Amino acid sequence: MLNNKYLSVKEACAYLDVCRKTLYSLYLNSGRLTRYHVGNKIYIAMSEIESILSDQTPKKQQIKRYR
Repeated sequence: MLNNKYLSVKEACAYLDVCRKTLYSLYLNSGRLTRYHVGNKIYIAMSEIESILSDQTPKKQQIKRYR
């Protein structure tokens, strides 16, 4: 945990621009993000969030031209 930046649930919600319920249902409960418990707090690795965001970047669609 020392080499990586970790965000709290509140910080992760703000970073992803989603509400807490969405963060849990789409990312944490589905296993797309790993949660790390430290005491009674939950943290999420910034590197995992970045990898999800890079996977979701819109891809250019090929345009088919018909003549």
